[in-house]
Amino acid sequence: MAYQPTRKRKFKVEPLGIVPMSGLRQLGNSFNNMADTVRNIDNEIEKNQLNDALLKAEALGIAKGAVYEDGELKPFVPGTISDFIDVSDLKGPSIKKAQAQYLESSEIVFQTALVNEAVNAAAAAYENNSGNPDGIENEKNAFMDALKKKHRESIYLIDQIDVDIEKAFDGEKNKALHNQRVNFQNDTKREVNSALNIIANKHAGIVASGSLNNKMTKKWAETEIGLLDEKRAK
Repeated sequence: MAYQPTRKRKFKVEPLGIVPMSGLRQLGNSFNNMADTVRNIDNEIEKNQLNDALLKAEALGIAKGAVYEDGELKPFVPGTISDFIDVSDLKGPSIKKAQAQYLESSEIVFQTALVNEAVNAAAAAYENNSGNPDGIENEKNAFMDALKKKHRESIYLIDQIDVDIEKAFDGEKNKALHNQRVNFQNDTKREVNSALNIIANKHAGIVASGSLNNKMTKKWAETEIGLLDEKRAK
């Protein structure tokens, strides 16, 4: 019997044991959806863990940024976040973010402590030089030299707040400059009043001496009084 191609047959031959392609596609989509769901769950867990780590890092930075010993601010120690909190559940990028948050918080607290020291030093400088702005400038320079020597490992943090430190001392210098001007004005007034009193006393002395009534001394007395009046007018 001759072979009859399938296309000419009345009843088509259906292969057995083969899964339809539409079913495979559905199964593949299901696996993809499951994978996406797992990734979303992992991402949400990572996000929550990161947020928790950031909060802990910020609190830790605030607590350890400025450390005092016997009333003195100790040098800044950057530290590593993994030394203080458990970051084993975090991925590399999240650990870096937590570390950055810790450093940022601790540096801000340390710099705030330095500015407070500057404010106190400026106030003390004013007490010592309430009418001498140059004296306050000298004490500011001494304070900055001592600060950079003590915290030489953290010069970059000091450089970031040098404007704030300058402002603290500038405010006290302006007060001292005002006092200096007032003192100068008061001293000038005292000198003028003293000079006027001397002139008035000399004038009164000439009049009381009777020199104006004496023909021999009258010209001299009038000349002296004229000179005294000129000085008083100035």
